[in-house]
Amino acid sequence: MKIQAQEIRFDGEKSYKVVGFEKCCDSILNHDSVDLNKACCELLGKVGYSVKLVETTVDYDYYESDTDIDYLYSKIDYCPFCQEKIEVEIVDIVDLSDRYFSLKNNRKDLWEKHNKTDSIKKQSELKQQVRELDDKIDEFYNSDGFDKCISTVMEE
Repeated sequence: MKIQAQEIRFDGEKSYKVVGFEKCCDSILNHDSVDLNKACCELLGKVGYSVKLVETTVDYDYYESDTDIDYLYSKIDYCPFCQEKIEVEIVDIVDLSDRYFSLKNNRKDLWEKHNKTDSIKKQSELKQQVRELDDKIDEFYNSDGFDKCISTVMEE
């Protein structure tokens, strides 16, 4: 399996967007114990982007009828189904710190205006603008490019 990712840097953080993907077998795409999307961007020291094997444990609390689900992620270097090496290549490093700080400052300014205004209608409009900026800021932390790559591979 070969994965090509773009490293995005902002505010001392790193995020990864998958820009290319070649599957080794269908099993790795369809199995629940292999996480190619959600936890891939978790940093393990200087490793960066990696494919994880997921182990799930469920703890039942019979006294309070509560259930805790814990997920343990372990980096894997070979496909557990066909034993092909998993190669991850960082093809590009992009620094988006300026854009990130611009969005954060705009959000701060809008929130200050929201707190100073007496108009309920204006507060509602400003709050909506803050939510839109929050969504844009949250996109820095997401690795949403992988779903697009998977869907094109599955269509082939």
